[in-house]
Parts: sequence; structure tokens; C-alpha cells
Amino acid sequence: MSDWEPAEEGFSVGCQKFLPKGTDYLLSRLPFENVTLQSLRCLSPSAREKESSGTQLRRLTMKLPQVIQPDQISMLMDEYTVFRLDTTLESAENVDKYWQVAFDKKRCDGTPKYPLLSKVVKGLLSIPHGNADVERGFSENRRFLQDRARLSLESINGIRHIVSYGKRFDSDPSSFTVTPEVLRVVRNSKRKYTERLDLEKKVS
Repeated sequence: MSDWEPAEEGFSVGCQKFLPKGTDYLLSRLPFENVTLQSLRCLSPSAREKESSGTQLRRLTMKLPQVIQPDQISMLMDEYTVFRLDTTLESAENVDKYWQVAFDKKRCDGTPKYPLLSKVVKGLLSIPHGNADVERGFSENRRFLQDRARLSLESINGIRHIVSYGKRFDSDPSSFTVTPEVLRVVRNSKRKYTERLDLEKKVS
């Protein structure tokens, strides 16, 4: 450092000042006190040995009624108790691989050993790490609704599924292969659509 040029010394001093300021900024902006984020620690392979992991899992599950019904939470916690005592599971650094091993566990009759736990963990692991997916959703929905303001939620989801699937074929309908399975699905979709319309008429 003794043979540094003045410009190099200035750059080094600037970097040293930047690091604490950047750290202070992140500490003031990031949601370190968010209880939900703190509870996600229960997904760590090392958390299985901690008593607090059960409480954290229950807290997270209560925020996911679309994944598991409230009356199933007690059964979920029973599964988690068995999971914690499972000596055949080895700890791993990779969270995805660790939970995949748990998902693949079977009972004697061939059914999944941890069905409810698998649903909850998959739901938690699918939470995006940023807001890009959310922003893209608003952008796509706005494009769909520009000329059709009265689309139902089911219709919007249907359009988004079609557009997303079409991207596999570069949005070129001529490259899409029509199979008997596709025809069957289309017929069923028409039937389900008619049933939904009839149900909406009865409700209204």
C-alpha cells in the first residue's frame, strides 16, 4: 500500500466507507424482523433437531389455507413428529435434494409417507425470492383485460395457461400436435365451462 498512487488510495478509502454504509442501508431496508421469513428456517435440514421448528411450521401452515385445510394441521404436525424421528433421513446442504428424499419416502402399502408435509413444503419452497413474478402477473393480466373488462378469474387463469403453454411452440399454432389426449381435454374443458356457467346462473 505504501507505493499506491493517490487515486488508488482514494479508491480504497471510498470502498472502506461504502461497506459500512451499504450494510447499514440493508439492515434498515431488509425485513429481518419478519416473523414469516424467520419461520422459514424450519425448512433447513439442520432445523429438524430443533424444537422450535414445529412451532415455525405450524405458523407457516396457518398462512397457507389454499394448500392445506385448517382441520388437517394436527395431522400435519403428527407427520412432522414422525419425520423428525426418521433416522433414515440424512442431513444435506442442498435444501431441494434434502426434501426430495423425504418426498420419495413410502409406507409399506406404497403410499407417500409424508403426504401433507410434502404439500406444505412444496408450497413454501415455491415462494418467489423477489417480486418479478408478481409484476409479470399484473402486466399480463392488464394486457388481457384491456379490451375485456368483465373476464372472470377462471377465464383469466385459462388465458394465461394457454399463453404460457403456447410459448413452448414459439406461439406458432401450426407446430402444435393434436393428439387424442388433447381432444379429450378440450371436450372436458367445454363441459366444465358449461357446468360453471350453469352454476353461476343458479347462484345469481
